[in-house]
Amino acid sequence: MTRGAMVAAVALVALLFFPATFAFPPAGQQQLDPHFYDHSCPQAQQIVASIVGKAHAQDPRMAASLLRLHFHDCFVK
Repeated sequence: MTRGAMVAAVALVALLFFPATFAFPPAGQQQLDPHFYDHSCPQAQQIVASIVGKAHAQDPRMAASLLRLHFHDCFVK
């Protein structure tokens, strides 16, 4: 898998499994629930860890890129 395809796959997984990161609910309703996917997709954490692990194995800079992406989404905006 090419680096571009791996980045696209990781971004897609992030959009599917962590929509709260990309949506902005009204003030006062911004609650993150660490158990959100426990019933609807109990394998979510393993799926994400697997895809991110594969991306990191192909390009060790991927971990830093994802950290930078989350920092920008959470703190810079």
